[in-house]
Amino acid sequence: YMCEEAAYMYPELMEQILSENNSEGPWVEYCLMGDGYACLNTMSSQIELYDYPWQFDACFNNHDAYMCEEAAYMYPELMEQILTTSCYSWTDSEGTLISDQESVSNLSAGTYIFTYTNGECSYSESFEVGLSCSGCTDSSAFNYNENANIDDGSCIAVLIGCMDSAAFNYNPDANVDDGSCISWEQMVLDLESQLNNIVEDDGIGQADVDAAYAAGAASVEIPVVELDTENIPLHLPQGWSMFGYTCIESVDVLGGFASISEKIEIVKDEWGLAYLPVWGFSAFETLEFGEGYQIKMMEEVTDFQFCSTITGYNTDLSVNQLYGSWSLHSIYDMNTSTGEWENQDLEETGATDIAFDAESISYPDYDVSFSYNSIGNSNALQISFGEGQEDTALWIYSFGNEHIFTGEDGHYLFMEEIYYNNDGTISDHRYMIFLQP
Repeated sequence: YMCEEAAYMYPELMEQILSENNSEGPWVEYCLMGDGYACLNTMSSQIELYDYPWQFDACFNNHDAYMCEEAAYMYPELMEQILTTSCYSWTDSEGTLISDQESVSNLSAGTYIFTYTNGECSYSESFEVGLSCSGCTDSSAFNYNENANIDDGSCIAVLIGCMDSAAFNYNPDANVDDGSCISWEQMVLDLESQLNNIVEDDGIGQADVDAAYAAGAASVEIPVVELDTENIPLHLPQGWSMFGYTCIESVDVLGGFASISEKIEIVKDEWGLAYLPVWGFSAFETLEFGEGYQIKMMEEVTDFQFCSTITGYNTDLSVNQLYGSWSLHSIYDMNTSTGEWENQDLEETGATDIAFDAESISYPDYDVSFSYNSIGNSNALQISFGEGQEDTALWIYSFGNEHIFTGEDGHYLFMEEIYYNNDGTISDHRYMIFLQP
């Protein structure tokens, strides 16, 4: 009866409710016309009504149209609630009810069925829940996890290289070994083979170069001067450092370092050729006067020397100290192509006078100064040109009363300058020769 009243008094609301239930057939139309039996058929499914008055159970579960009219008349709000309430159902693969709420969470892996019922409208769908796995989902990464379905940001880029820590070319950052590892022994053998078989495009081999150099050096007259020497040991700290060889006589590399070879890892000359004590091998034969070398020590050494250190020429000079002002006399550059010293034009080079004190070297004409450090107690200076300069410099100084190239008399300061690139090669090698004012 009340269904008829509701349809008569509120046709639009009744149409909305019944349309949302997606009822089929003529029941909606008849219900809107006031047929209580038609309204009853819109809710044909069995529902739980334990908490409702008994008239509702008789109406919907016993299909008693008269009791439907009674229930609607006596409890219109409850009737409206029942007719507009939807039903949710979540069950597992065995049909066990998990929840009757609108949403569900914390499901384990497996198959589930969701059912939604609203009047005669019912929708059901099964779905699968899989396990989540966090990891790297980038297939190009080193630590790609094919089972991961959640990327956790842990991907590591592939870096190919030698992973053998005992190899010469070991790369501590590599995570994929490319088979490129070279043992120290093989590296030495390859280097020795290359040195023994250097042949330029013009067919001139290393033996020809050595012979030509020896012949050229033999033709140069070197003035004989008296030397003042002193026993000054080298300071070789642990790790990388640099030293200048100040002995007039050359020394065999293996013999020269014999007493401390077990504490040396590697020594390199200006060409990058290496002495490797652990293999008893050196790619260069001798240490030469005035040359600079890089050395890496496994332990610090403070009491080592190749020979007595040269502290000056012609010790009859009355003034032979470094501190003070010196006037530029001449500049000689080493021509790396010919191996000869060449006199430079002073105006073209822009060189100037120089002055020394206990902490710095200055060029008065340019109002510029640089700091320096003495290497150990030797007559070698390591020059610091300031921030932003790419090269480092090694200066080796000595004194004399005779020009080493021309033989002219005078109170001379001979400053041998060696400039190194970052890779250890020499960028420039020259003699700056000054006179005491």
